[in-house]
Amino acid sequence: MINVYDESKNIFNILLETWHVNLLPSSCELSIELNGSWELNLTHPLLGDGRWKYIKPGAIITAPSYNGIQTFRIVKTELSENEITALCYPIFMDAANWVFIPNLEIAETTGADAIYQLNKYIINTLNLRNAYFTLKSNLTSTASLSLKNVNLITAINGDDEDSQSIVNTFGGQIEFNNITCVINEKIGNQTPVEYKFGKNITGLRKTLSREETFTRIYPISKDGYSITGDQPWLDIANAPFENPYARSVVFENLEVADYIDKNAALRLYTAFFIAAKSQSNENFGKEAESYEIDLALLNNTNEYKAAGYSQKVGLGDMVHISAPEYDIDFTAQITKMTYDCIRDIATSVTVGQPVKDYFQTNSLRTIPKDLQSWMIKEG
Repeated sequence: MINVYDESKNIFNILLETWHVNLLPSSCELSIELNGSWELNLTHPLLGDGRWKYIKPGAIITAPSYNGIQTFRIVKTELSENEITALCYPIFMDAANWVFIPNLEIAETTGADAIYQLNKYIINTLNLRNAYFTLKSNLTSTASLSLKNVNLITAINGDDEDSQSIVNTFGGQIEFNNITCVINEKIGNQTPVEYKFGKNITGLRKTLSREETFTRIYPISKDGYSITGDQPWLDIANAPFENPYARSVVFENLEVADYIDKNAALRLYTAFFIAAKSQSNENFGKEAESYEIDLALLNNTNEYKAAGYSQKVGLGDMVHISAPEYDIDFTAQITKMTYDCIRDIATSVTVGQPVKDYFQTNSLRTIPKDLQSWMIKEG
């Protein structure tokens, strides 16, 4: 059942509300991407009973998802002579408008403890209403984090790959569940389930990409220093390509002005960065390999039930794709999926490496940030 609630309803008790309007949409699809955007797109005919009139910006939608009934906020509608369409975001995205963090310094600690401190900061420092937005995590990696003039959404996952944020600093994968945001080392069921082309896969498209690949790093410190000399870079060991793929990286936690040997400091820090990335991501330095597959009611397959769980296929689940006729034998996470909220099933998924690990700027942020240009100083 897909319902709409008036904007005035309390979102923290929305699933307990008795007043709502049942919708009869012609389509309602949820498109989600691992550590990327979640969007619900709904199309509703202009029925004579007028229920479509409740579909307006600010209203709240509840709809089935792979992880249960989820709540969304309508952010845009378009009306034509026959139908109305609505674009909706998860209700947790309201935190971008409600929870602003002027300054929070978190010393060296685990990701789970950093999130605990962030939760505590929200409760003790900010308006109590903001405390309804809760973060949960099992991250064990350690680092320090500095959050300045950001909303909670940007604090969680930034808006570019160099942002100071939980995910960019500690790693992790994100899952929204109404007013809770889970940031775990991995989400989804980690027991691989077998899917075969021609059986429970009805369509398959393989993509290999080097658009986001880098095997060579030109490091830049926070205070603007780079390595000088004939080789101002570090390469990832055992990179699989003949030609390098280079990228400059600004290390926001590193200042080298006080070091006598600035080159050595930059090289050592970059070496630790490469080692940490290589340990946490087996695909680091390689081309991205992904598979977009069309599914045949995965939640009803014997393989899925035999794996020990009966719930629907979900974001982050491990799957094994087998298509011998195309020389494909691949095990990876579901990184992107389209979910039909009317039929309550996944209709297509992408399996492989996430293309990015940060939020895009398109409507997931409300606080603008000036981009700085760095002056490279001689060491």
